[in-house]
Formats: sequence, C-alpha cells, structure tokens
Amino acid sequence: MDLMSSAREECPFHGVVVVGAGLAGLSAASHLAQSCPDLLLLEASERIGGRVHCLEGVLPWPVEAGCSFVHGQGQTLERLLHQTDCRLVEHAWPDRFFLPHQRKLVTAAEKDEELDKVHQLFMDVGGMDYPAVDISARQWLEGQGASPAMLDIAEACYANDFGCSLDQLGLTEMITESRRWDAGDSYFTLDRPMMALAESLAQRLPDSILCRWPLARVDHGPEGALLYGPSGLRIRCRHLILAVPHAILKAGSIHFSPPLPAAKLAAMGRVKVSNAIKVILAFSQPFWPEDFFDVVCPGGFMHEYWVSKPPPSMQPSASQPPPEDHDKSDWFQPPTPSLHQSPSGTSSHRSTAPSSSPPDASASGPHSDYSHQQHEAASLSSPVPSSAVDGGSASGSDWHAASSFGVLAGNEAEATSASEHQNFPAATGPATHCLVGFLAGKRAEEMSGMRGSAIIRAALAQLDQIFATKKQARPASRAYERGHVVDWSREPYARGAYTYPSLGAHVNDRNLLAEPLGQTVFFAGEATHPAINPCIQAAIETVRGAADRQITDNLGAILVAGTSRHEVYGPAA
Repeated sequence: MDLMSSAREECPFHGVVVVGAGLAGLSAASHLAQSCPDLLLLEASERIGGRVHCLEGVLPWPVEAGCSFVHGQGQTLERLLHQTDCRLVEHAWPDRFFLPHQRKLVTAAEKDEELDKVHQLFMDVGGMDYPAVDISARQWLEGQGASPAMLDIAEACYANDFGCSLDQLGLTEMITESRRWDAGDSYFTLDRPMMALAESLAQRLPDSILCRWPLARVDHGPEGALLYGPSGLRIRCRHLILAVPHAILKAGSIHFSPPLPAAKLAAMGRVKVSNAIKVILAFSQPFWPEDFFDVVCPGGFMHEYWVSKPPPSMQPSASQPPPEDHDKSDWFQPPTPSLHQSPSGTSSHRSTAPSSSPPDASASGPHSDYSHQQHEAASLSSPVPSSAVDGGSASGSDWHAASSFGVLAGNEAEATSASEHQNFPAATGPATHCLVGFLAGKRAEEMSGMRGSAIIRAALAQLDQIFATKKQARPASRAYERGHVVDWSREPYARGAYTYPSLGAHVNDRNLLAEPLGQTVFFAGEATHPAINPCIQAAIETVRGAADRQITDNLGAILVAGTSRHEVYGPAA
C-alpha cells in the first residue's frame, strides 16, 4: 500500500500545499489559488511575512525589523506592486561614507581615491574568469593590492550588503551574481510598510493559511507527499512547494523520507547564511543633515545607518506618541524612576492563526475536514530560544530577551550601574525621528552574544562620533529616547539573514537547490535563485516559476482542465 493510500483515512488531502508564509510562499500560493481551490499554505510561526516584519510601538509608525529595501527593479515585482497599489520611493545609496581614518563624513559624489578603487573592483568582477579554486573576497582584494582602508570599505559597503563578511564572501558566486544581475543599481523603499505586500497577497487566500504549523517531516513519492506537523498532526498532498528559509533546510529541521539527494545536500552545505542585526534608535530630534539618508561606516561598530521615516501613506502628526497599548518591555529607554514592564515579550503583529476556540463542527468547505487540526495547532506556543541575551539561562526578567527574535533591551536597563545611567539623560519629548543600524556577517554573529543595552550604547557612541559638532559633542546620546535590537539568528523559523555569495560554493549550486523531487516536491525562495539574488523580487520570481511548472507540467488535468481531485487521486475514504 502506498503512502497516500495508507494515510487516506487518517488525514485531510490538498492538491497543493505551500510551506512558508514569507513573500515567496504567499506569492506562490496566491498565484495558484484560483486554479487549486483546496490549496493550503502552512506557516510555522504565528504570523505571516517571514523575514518581512514591522516593529510597532518604538515610533509612531511601524519600523522595518526585517527587509527594508527593494534592490533594483524587475518585471515580476513591478506587476505585484501594481496589483497591490504600492509605489516605490528611490533613495541614493550609498549616500555618505564616514571615513574613520580621516574622521570625515563624505558624500558618495565626493572623490576619494580608495573609495573609487573599491567601487571599480566590484563593478568589474563580472568580467573575471571563475577561479580554479574558490577564494574569499578578502583574498581577492588583497591580491589586487587593496590597502587596509580599502578592505574596511569593501567590508562595510559590499560584504555587509551581501549579508556577510569579506572572509565569508566567495569570488565564484560573486562573479555569477555580477554577470546575472539585471535589476539596476537603484535602491527603493515602499510608500507603505513592507508588510503591505504580504497582507495584500494573504487577502487573496481566505481560509487557506494555517499558522503555528511547523513542518517536521515529509514522506514523499511519485503519488504525493505526507506532511507531519505539531502534536502528530498530518496532512497529505499531491504537490508540495517548500518556500522556507535556507537555514531551516540546511539545519535538517525538516526530515525527508526518502532522504534528499546527495547532490542537493552538498549544495545546501556550500551555500550559507550568516546573521544580521538591526539597531532601531528613536530620537526626539534629528542631528543629521537635512538631506541625509544613509551612511556607510568602514571600520565602524555598525557598518551602516539609514533614516527611517513614516511611509508617505502613513504620515503621523509630529506630536503623536507611540501606541499606548503596545508592550513597551521591548524598549531600552534612558533610566527613569520606573520602567515599562510586562509579562509578555512579544511585539504586536498580524497573525493568521485560527482562534483558540473550537471551530464550528458544522463548517463546510475545503478545510472543514481538518478543523480539529486547526484547533490543536493554534494552541501550540512558539519555540523559545534556549539562552538569554547575556548567554545565561532564560529565567526571571531576562525571559523577554530570550523569547523573541529581537534582543530586547528594556529589562537590561535595570541591571546597569548608576554610573552607566549618566550617559543617558532622561527623555524630554516624543520620539519622532529614527535611525536604523545594520550589521551582517561574522561581526553580527559575535554581537549576538552581547546585551542589548551594550549594543545600543556602542551604536550611540558611534553616531556621536559621526555627527559631533563644535557645539554638541554627543548629539545622538542627547536626543536618544528609546531603542530596540533585532537579532535574526534568534528567530527560530529564520535562523539568520539571507543567503550570500558563499565561499566554496559551486557554479551550479543554486540550480541544485531549486531541483524538484520528481513531480511532487518543489523548492523555492531566494536561495534557489540562479542569479544569487537574495532580494524580495528574487524570492517572488523563484516561486512564480515553481508555480508555473506545477500548472503546466504537473497538476495537469486538475489545474488546467479543471478535473476534480477525486477523479484523479480517488476520493478520501
């Protein structure tokens, strides 16, 4: 008896199941939903969006805790933006550099010999031959005669943007990425939070998204797949699209039977993901130039800062305070007589998980046959990382920091000494201005062990150095109101940032990652993009491609000709 037959009496069936409700999975599901009415989208966490996530409450507008920019333009993304009524806002990047050896803030247009040399080397890399044996970007630059200052520039401007360090960045995939990149050099933000894209796609999937359903195992064969989830719950399907972060597959969090092919496993091992940390800092007033947007900081504590403003579609009043109902335990504020505390360390965000109340037993429709599974899955709590921010156990007031992917510094303020408090004058007004710091790679991996308050102090000291004037030596510290540190390595269903051109990767590895398992299991998401493009448009492109293959090559009569699933696979027992 095959696996579909043996499971028929015990679990519900869906023609297509998509796993992962980031933009990749949401895009694939929305693309297929009309052709496959019983499609199901499974998400491990309690919210949609994946690595698109907005932080509420630190400022009067949602701040991007995850993906912030659209890198270049592409037809697939343009179509989606048109459908969702979103608009792109272009920014100059890099806008400015802070050169520590000169203690000088320069615009990107200003001439600096070492800056120009680094830019030219990276512009020309696509014209190089592939190395016989892969080398790191640092080794390549050193071979080109790069000075220590040039290496610092390359680290902060290029490797950091790729999501890694120079020692992790591989020349082979750098060459491929440069040759295949066709989206242009422009940097954009949306005219609304990035979550608007996820929300718009989710609206096309009424009653088709099931959150809090971490996939643990996939049994697959020519006849379909059997999926194992929380508390022994199971779902069977004819076709499966896996749009989960690469780090999840690489860690073996999902067991496959039969096992994944050796070539695919080897490619997974070679393609890597590092960490990314964001420091979100709220200020009472700006201390940067009026036309300032972004600064790259070679050799700095954080490698980049940019201005976060209310999206044009969400302009708040200048005096509007953060929402009062938000849990402020996420904030690291200047010491005051009392600190906001809460037994919950979570931020507000959209969740499509079913309610905890039992569903109507009389409900009908494509999902009525697993309403009991929905109820059980909704009652499961999300996994909690095993260690607190300071490396100790998750206990007492440190529980907040250990239970969220953000490094929450609010409670840590209590543990600092009185002398440390002197660096932070009491807040005097509402926080209506924001800078976001970004760091990726080895430094971010190391920073993951730091306390959130220490990270924020170091970031403020760095900004004080960058923007100091004769009248104000510490402008950032003076204007600081509150802050939040986002550590993506602590997100249990992401485990880091995004893939990067990896040292030791082979030319064909991304194609191997995308290779399906027969006509049953398909792989999608940014890691599978053949152009080594970790951006949101690449994730969307890969799933749209996977979805099209399902329609044209595999779902055949069901999706194209409209044959019922019962006629093809047999009715459920």
